[in-house]
Amino acid sequence: MASLANDENTSSSSTIPAPVWIGIGVLVSIISVFNTSMRVFIVAGVLFIAYGTGKIIFGAKEKRSPGHTYNTKAREVEPETKPLKYKRCFLCSAKNHPEANYCGHCGNKL
Repeated sequence: MASLANDENTSSSSTIPAPVWIGIGVLVSIISVFNTSMRVFIVAGVLFIAYGTGKIIFGAKEKRSPGHTYNTKAREVEPETKPLKYKRCFLCSAKNHPEANYCGHCGNKL
């Protein structure tokens, strides 16, 4: 259990959705208003509500791996594709796949 708390990839604030923060804040605030011995927790409830509202307004930035672009329309992560550099045949000047050993048009060795 201690290893989970020390893990850099585990962040409790990024995994909990904003509406949950707001809901917990409202619940704590309401309970502490009606219970006289817990009035000090009103501040904690307001802080939870403020944090959840801030996550909604400013938006939590999503972690992206460096080799991917984010497509907002399809909501999918797509790998970046680099254009293929073709090998040209010396005999017929046809474009061939970069890993080809022979020309696909004339059969000459590349």
